[in-house]
Amino acid sequence: MAAAGKHETEVTEKELKKLSGEFDLECIDFLDLSDRGLTSLGAIPLCSSLRVLHLSCNSLTSATALGQLAQLEELDLSANHITGVDGFETLEALRRLDLPGNEIAQLEALLPLAGLLHLQRLTLQLPGTPLTNPVCSDPAYPTFTRETFPTLVWLDGEKISGPGSEFYIQCRGIDEQLERAADRHKNRPGDENGEPEKRGIESLEDTLAHMTLSDEQAAEAVSQLLEECGETSHRLQEHITALRKELAVDTLAPPRS
Repeated sequence: MAAAGKHETEVTEKELKKLSGEFDLECIDFLDLSDRGLTSLGAIPLCSSLRVLHLSCNSLTSATALGQLAQLEELDLSANHITGVDGFETLEALRRLDLPGNEIAQLEALLPLAGLLHLQRLTLQLPGTPLTNPVCSDPAYPTFTRETFPTLVWLDGEKISGPGSEFYIQCRGIDEQLERAADRHKNRPGDENGEPEKRGIESLEDTLAHMTLSDEQAAEAVSQLLEECGETSHRLQEHITALRKELAVDTLAPPRS
């Protein structure tokens, strides 16, 4: 596709053929349409052989029509305005779904994903970044997602099942203990005997002593963590690039009378 305009609202059949180099939409199996200002899916659902689709950093409010893509395995809808995943129940081949930076607010809005038996990686938030969804602040979110999607291996960048998952669980436990210790220190700064800090350190030492990963498990966990960090960095860079372009447009725009 020729350089798409920043205010492009949808992508046409002609543009998809030019972008992919294919003469038939049904032959396209990969598309990267990130950061193109899309507000609708246009002809994308006609690409029935798509396996990988990147649509991050657009302005989509619905992606229901993507349910037609029965062969889709990886879908990135990060940084849009999606409020639900209606229609996704037919994406039986889907293995990975990225949705951080959207507007999904209810746990029930995720239920169309419940029957996807191949879904292994689901991301609704990237901890430490603005890319999240309102639903992630629901106290029931962690339990709901694990129970509703039993095939998940990765949730929000954390490995929750399979080899190496113990490493992430133990690290989360350490983080929680450190946070509690910091809160106690903040709430009781004048404690002369240092008992809260001492108990926190002893608890942390006990947790570390019981981390029983083998060398192979540790190596795999570190390798997967590095891979996830690389992917997160790539998505953040896409988000930053989109924000910079928006700022540039606002700066160049003539002042309103």
